[in-house]
Amino acid sequence: MADINSTLMPEKQNEVGRIILDAGFNIHDFHWATTIHHIPDSTGMGYGGTGIICSMLEYRGSKEYFYFKFIFYGKNFFPEFSPGTDLQRVVKVVDTSDWGEMLEMFKGWLLFLRKQLSAKDLWSEVIDFREQYFYKDLDYGKNVHFNENEKILLREELNNIELKILETFELLDAQRQYIKSGFLSVHDKIDKLDKTSWRLFYIGFIVDLGFFLTSIASDNRIPMFIRYAYHKIMAIIAPHIQKLLG
Repeated sequence: MADINSTLMPEKQNEVGRIILDAGFNIHDFHWATTIHHIPDSTGMGYGGTGIICSMLEYRGSKEYFYFKFIFYGKNFFPEFSPGTDLQRVVKVVDTSDWGEMLEMFKGWLLFLRKQLSAKDLWSEVIDFREQYFYKDLDYGKNVHFNENEKILLREELNNIELKILETFELLDAQRQYIKSGFLSVHDKIDKLDKTSWRLFYIGFIVDLGFFLTSIASDNRIPMFIRYAYHKIMAIIAPHIQKLLG
């Protein structure tokens, strides 16, 4: 059997467009397309040969692929969209025969979309930090070890940073222990490495810490904490670099 055309009429597309504008989006970031939805057969175990050609609105203002499908057959809409809630990447909503209710679902999708677009890519920010600072002044402090006063200041500041992280983020006991053991390793290297080697070891540690925190919490403060942890230490071991980097 031939596919059935159930795309939205221009009047309904215009209603959708007005909602987009009212929500403060750039309407040129959206594009109308079509998609084919296959109807389940009578057994509910497979799909019949008939497809429903449906309207789909794609969002093109992002690297990720986001969409809202206006699937319609029989007398009902069966919307499907992405992004969805925090726990659902793709959402398939129960059917509705009411166009007004359908539009309310679309407004909800725009809220999900806004939230997704405003969320920072925390992993990318941590990687950007590593690229920005890891290769700065590699020769500073080479073969020069910390004096006793520097060691005291470093350990005090490391303790402050560790405490601030543990107090800020909600962590399980095992996660807290993982962070504590990492800081112990950093403390241990103060006596063993020259300034350059310790600094690189420390940057590697806080980058790994950033990845670890990002894997357990979607918190936009994480990149801020990584930079904080870096600059507080650099103010002790290399104040001239701290001044140059701000």
